[in-house]
Amino acid sequence: MTSAMLSAIEGSSPQEQIRVLIVDDEDPICRTLSRDLRLNGYAPTTVNGGADAIDLINSEPFDVIVCDLLMPEVDGLDVLRYARSRPTPIPVVMITAYGNIGSAVKAMKEGASDFITKPLDNIEVRAAVQVAFNQNTNKRRPQAVAESRLVGSKRWLEPFNELLQKVANSNSTVLLTGETGTGKTEVAKEIARLSSRPGKFHALNCAAIPETLLEARLFGTVKGAYTGAEDKAGVLEDTAGGTLFLDEIGELKPELQAKLLHVLQEKTFTRLGTTTEQRADVRFITATNRDLEAEVASGNFRKDLYFRLQVTLEIPPLKNRPEDVPLLLEHFRNLCEDHVPEFTPEAITMLQRYEWPGNIRELRNLIERFAVFAEKDRPITPEDLEVHVSRSTCDVPAMGAVPLVRSGHEADGDGPEPTPSGPAFALDLDGQSLEDAVNGYMRGVIVRALRRNKGNKSKTARELQMKRTTLIERCHKLDITDDDIDGDDDD
Repeated sequence: MTSAMLSAIEGSSPQEQIRVLIVDDEDPICRTLSRDLRLNGYAPTTVNGGADAIDLINSEPFDVIVCDLLMPEVDGLDVLRYARSRPTPIPVVMITAYGNIGSAVKAMKEGASDFITKPLDNIEVRAAVQVAFNQNTNKRRPQAVAESRLVGSKRWLEPFNELLQKVANSNSTVLLTGETGTGKTEVAKEIARLSSRPGKFHALNCAAIPETLLEARLFGTVKGAYTGAEDKAGVLEDTAGGTLFLDEIGELKPELQAKLLHVLQEKTFTRLGTTTEQRADVRFITATNRDLEAEVASGNFRKDLYFRLQVTLEIPPLKNRPEDVPLLLEHFRNLCEDHVPEFTPEAITMLQRYEWPGNIRELRNLIERFAVFAEKDRPITPEDLEVHVSRSTCDVPAMGAVPLVRSGHEADGDGPEPTPSGPAFALDLDGQSLEDAVNGYMRGVIVRALRRNKGNKSKTARELQMKRTTLIERCHKLDITDDDIDGDDDD
């Protein structure tokens, strides 16, 4: 036993109880460790499987995890990776009855704090827990958020940048989700820039390359692997020590999904045409505009691969960030080599109310078109924009000369003030209580959103900017059934 462990035991009656999660499929081991830790001033909790451990990590705070390596279905390495991917990583002490150098090295590479073989010595386990806790506590120092290269308003960008910093400091696989054109590639570059990995950043679009070529591009080839194949390194080798961004990962075919899963699990790969394994020293960032939960449910995307994409960040569409439009306009105007005239306040307001189906990419293309076609001696007005953008608008406050979105029953002339548009909305309660009127309006909005998204609750929740669980609860409360979603929309 090391001197560090001995000194940890000497001071192992913490003033504040250390919360320890014990994970082992053998119940006697859980009971023995739990009893010893509790008697020595710790606060243990036990579970008998990796899946239950991950669920508990999501719902309760723990300071240290003691986890068996070999367990059915979700094993100890899965628990270790998940614990280390948390915004505040949890130290993990691994235990196993099948201890060997290979297992120990693999666990330590994945970030395990210690590795102990069975039969267990309670004193050794207790010391390992204390050392892991002390070391992790010392690491928890406030870190300054590096200056961001992303462009946006403080309202969403500041908390988003703080989240990016936490993600960058880990080595977890990241999944970026969001509509096409929201800037997922730029976010991936920012994560790579903020990380401590010194290697280069490499981006690969899985939808832009034929599957046969994509596999060779990713893994590399040896001469004779197929007709015309030469000895050539793939991006996994070229990006060693760096970050590999796989855009549109939802487009991967099943066979290539299985090979990528192997890389994520084993951290090894082979070139096409050989069986010689190489180490994959790469941090993966992935992206998709698909609903991967729905793809998993339909059998188009592997469930086990989806679970390996440990940290998910959703990038909001531009239509939900109207305050970003003026900032992005100025940013892209400055990037243009040709002069782009300024936009009038009314033109900016019109763009803020536009739905931006192509998101930031569409906005940049708009600026580039004006660099070519705009008259250089006058500002850009709403009339100039009508040629380039549709009249489709978002439900944000109207300003300047932009037309209001009005409800269908609104009278002309000296009628009532403009009201929010939407189903079943009326100023006159007509005998209803206020609660019933609000619920009726809410029910109509949700039903129409579900119809637009063909009943997909994940997409609908994102559109309505609420949690999926909240949407399900609202549907139950408002008695929204499949028949309502499948019915004809009477817009």
